[in-house]
Amino acid sequence: MTSEIKVGAVFESKEALQAKLLQLATSTTKDFRVSMNRSTKYLAVCYSNKTTKGWKEDSTTCQWLVHAKPYCKGSPDGSWIVSDFVSHHSCRDCDSKRKRNYSSKVISKASTTVSTFLPSKKRLGATQQLQNMVKASDGITLGKTQAHSIVKSKSSTSTHIHIGQYLLLKSYFDFLCDKDQNGTFVLETQPCTWDSSLEQFGRSYVCFSFVKEFWSKGGCTPLFVVDGTFTTTGIIKHTLLFAVSYDGNNELVHLAYAVCDIENANNWEWFLSRLINDFPGCSCVLGDYDKGLQSEEVQTVLGNHGILFSRCVRHMQSNCKASHPVGAGNNRRYETLTMKLAKARRMEDFDRHLEALEEDIGTEQKEWWLQRKHQFATHCFLAKGVKRYLKTLSNAAEQLNSVHKDSRSEPLLTLLHSLNDWNMMKFSMRRSKAEEWVSDNQELTDYASKRHAKSLEEGSRWNVRVDNWSQDRCEVKANISDPVSPLSSVDLCINTSHKKVACQCKWMDESGMLCFHACALMAREQGIDLNVSEWYEGRFLSVNYLDCYRVSLPSLAIDRNFVVTDLIPPEHKVTGGRPRINRYESSAGSKRICRACGAVGHHQSTCPKPSTKVRWMFYKEEAMNWAKAFTSNLLDDH
Repeated sequence: MTSEIKVGAVFESKEALQAKLLQLATSTTKDFRVSMNRSTKYLAVCYSNKTTKGWKEDSTTCQWLVHAKPYCKGSPDGSWIVSDFVSHHSCRDCDSKRKRNYSSKVISKASTTVSTFLPSKKRLGATQQLQNMVKASDGITLGKTQAHSIVKSKSSTSTHIHIGQYLLLKSYFDFLCDKDQNGTFVLETQPCTWDSSLEQFGRSYVCFSFVKEFWSKGGCTPLFVVDGTFTTTGIIKHTLLFAVSYDGNNELVHLAYAVCDIENANNWEWFLSRLINDFPGCSCVLGDYDKGLQSEEVQTVLGNHGILFSRCVRHMQSNCKASHPVGAGNNRRYETLTMKLAKARRMEDFDRHLEALEEDIGTEQKEWWLQRKHQFATHCFLAKGVKRYLKTLSNAAEQLNSVHKDSRSEPLLTLLHSLNDWNMMKFSMRRSKAEEWVSDNQELTDYASKRHAKSLEEGSRWNVRVDNWSQDRCEVKANISDPVSPLSSVDLCINTSHKKVACQCKWMDESGMLCFHACALMAREQGIDLNVSEWYEGRFLSVNYLDCYRVSLPSLAIDRNFVVTDLIPPEHKVTGGRPRINRYESSAGSKRICRACGAVGHHQSTCPKPSTKVRWMFYKEEAMNWAKAFTSNLLDDH
């Protein structure tokens, strides 16, 4: 048997000849079309030859052709011989810039973008996405029909990859446990109702030991910002629960995450219970209006640990406007006043903003916010020792959702691996940044330095008059002509021996940074040392920031072959939506068979009731073969 196409070349089968032709077309970027495919004759001509019956020579027709026939009629081995071959393409690619003279099969083999593309959303969006990607990377302009046919074939291909990654999920969690023995990696399964030899995915929880160590060193605020989002794969859907916090540079710290089927009270209680065990000392949880977070079970768990639950002010603003509409011209004023309500640190400020809300917006809005004053955890209503650390929004977790937008369209195993890699990459980058700060003798982080410079600027406008200096107590008065704050005067209590400041504005109580009243006094009083490293909380100092990020990061490079297990996807829960009434029929006139539920008349992408049992029946063999051939390169590629 020969390895190249030429007259007299013998191939072991017709399939081997076709594979060689496809390889030749990919290497020469000149496609072919099969003009005749019979048991006694095989004829392939140039793709530019659009004749439908056989091959007709013509002055404008490309002369390239491959003619083959059985090596020996009736031979049991089925070998084929090339009887005629014209290797020269006499055609001219008149559309060379657009490169449209190729079939989908050759483009799929020749383009790396197409070969690695996995559709994640509805086909219309995936078709447009594929067209843009191939145009940008390879300069090939795909027609809509051509791109749609590639997406259609890729959709069928990606389903078995999604299912196959569940077969490796147990091995991946064992891999994480081996790499990070002090981390918390939980994979819960449930028995399969229709096959006792199988298990179905339930939910999972991932928390690395280096994040726990970072928390124990005081590297971030003792605050949980939680939110839930969904995967966008469109094949097997899940819900992701995130928990984040803030470090000394006001950047997000990804604490832990969970994968479950839906946001409900049971999953939130399970997630928060594990979160509290891994990160003790939390004082506040900031979340949205999800019913699971508002449930009695979740509030009981938080109450037993003395943790305050605070709602996001943005969500409360939207809910108030839904029940009590605000005039079009008052939206900006309404948002400003309600945000001031949430940030009020003194009862006098809260009452003043509440009166302004009633005067400028309306009485109904005032009563709505007054009834819910404890829900958004204004500082003046907090119990002693409980802090919200100036945070009023849950946009930190929502921002993390947008960061992982592309990863959420990947299969589950690839998604988990991407989340873990991203978290370790951020820790490594911030450690390098902190080393630069320390080498440059920068005392505070960038965030704290900017806040301190702003406090010094605002403090320079104040006239400082020390009335009583007994027991380290003094009074600072403002310029009456240009007041920076509604407070005309404040009381400051400064303990120079213990480096503590208590100000009437309560800014330091909640933020851990010097307020501009203290900066105004310290800049003028000779007896007070203005060494900022002794007056700020530890997480804002560059040295401490670097020490917190000096944690041991595990290596997540795949160095083993995963074992194929008996874990399969969970039952798919369909979200609300209007189903299509008129289904498309196939070109042959027969109804389609759905590969998600087995019914006739629709496709799996629009299936109203997907069944894991039916999907497993259709894709079991392909998923098993993919999982057995799995390597670390496949995990990175897919």
